[in-house]
Amino acid sequence: MIPSVYGGFWRRAAALLIDKAILMTLSIFFFFLGVLAQLMASDSPQLMGDLFFGRATEMAGGFLFIYYLAVAILGLLYFTYFIGYAAQTPGKMLFGLYVIRTDGKNMNYRQAFLRWIGYLLSGLVFYLGFLWVIFDRKRQGWHDKLADSIVIHIPRDRIIPSPPPVVEEDEAAQRSGIEDYINRIERDGDALEQPETEAFRTKNDELVKSRSHCQPCGEGDGNGDLLPLHQKCLDKEKDIY
Repeated sequence: MIPSVYGGFWRRAAALLIDKAILMTLSIFFFFLGVLAQLMASDSPQLMGDLFFGRATEMAGGFLFIYYLAVAILGLLYFTYFIGYAAQTPGKMLFGLYVIRTDGKNMNYRQAFLRWIGYLLSGLVFYLGFLWVIFDRKRQGWHDKLADSIVIHIPRDRIIPSPPPVVEEDEAAQRSGIEDYINRIERDGDALEQPETEAFRTKNDELVKSRSHCQPCGEGDGNGDLLPLHQKCLDKEKDIY
């Protein structure tokens, strides 16, 4: 097990500021995109002036409502996706911070969404939910407690071992299993579940080809349809089949 420490307040605060800066940049981009869409949809050349000066309250109300709603949805998607998928936001990646469950397992999207709801609650009363990290033994904020999560710090120079490679079954054992399967088909004549391997398909093709020729007379059409063509041979030597 790799030793780790809880993420401290200042490191987490710096990571959150970076995330907020990214979201602010995206929000400004979408704001001007919305203004541009308003200008293109209007026939009045005075729309920009009306929007920000003369008739700002009257005209900008609906636009700003949609804008702030879009910003909130953007924050929801940003934190829910990165925490639920990668256990890190871009800001946390820069500081080696990971968000995991208190039992050590990975976060899922539902818990990441709850953690985002906790962000809103943590900021309601003078950001007390974020400041709680300073005093909590596990460095949990209110949002961490709501989502049952903790934030750990793993330094960049800490090597995380990769899982051991999967050892594939050796070729001899695989070939033996295929031969055993073909023998069971010849003995029982039942349609068994076929292993999806290239080696099996090759062996199976050879078996079908060998059965497409009548063993008593040596004739065949190559299609394996023996009964109509070689009924008399089958009547004579049923044991062969």
